[in-house]
Amino acid sequence: MIQNLILGQISDLALPISLKNLYFLISSMKLKELMQELEVTQSYEEFKEQYPHSFLTAGFFILSQDEKEGDKFQLDFFIPKENKIASFEYPFTNFKLHEDEIREAKEMSNLDLKVDLTDIKQITKKVLGQEFTKIIAIMQNEVWNMTCLSGITIKRMKINAYTQEIIEAGDLALNDVMRFKKK
Repeated sequence: MIQNLILGQISDLALPISLKNLYFLISSMKLKELMQELEVTQSYEEFKEQYPHSFLTAGFFILSQDEKEGDKFQLDFFIPKENKIASFEYPFTNFKLHEDEIREAKEMSNLDLKVDLTDIKQITKKVLGQEFTKIIAIMQNEVWNMTCLSGITIKRMKINAYTQEIIEAGDLALNDVMRFKKK
């Protein structure tokens, strides 16, 4: 779907596609749809040939209202035989193998979420009481862990992606973000 737009096959569309509109299309996709986009890429096919036992373990997303910055979409895969994580960042042209060793990771096999990527902006606004200029969202171990920024306001929210249970929501204290060095 979106890959076709990137490859320039937009002649069938009635509206011109700008970069801003393209990111809107991507940010309106569900996690399952992003995974489907990845699965049809050459880079993913090569990755799966090289690491056939790897599995999806997390997603990292930055939803930004800043046009210059844009949104960021990253899917992370655990490679059990190497205890490493490999990441694909949209538009999924290649993967990055991280050097850090990871002992274990839980597979994210069910991508039929009750709270999906498309719901994050609306849920954070409803629960936390405001719109945010940037939302950093990590989907891992069945939980969306979100840090929401707007000016100097920083709020945090955790919600179960399958049950919609709000695990945590509220302000994030400055000392939770910064570490002070004692003299």
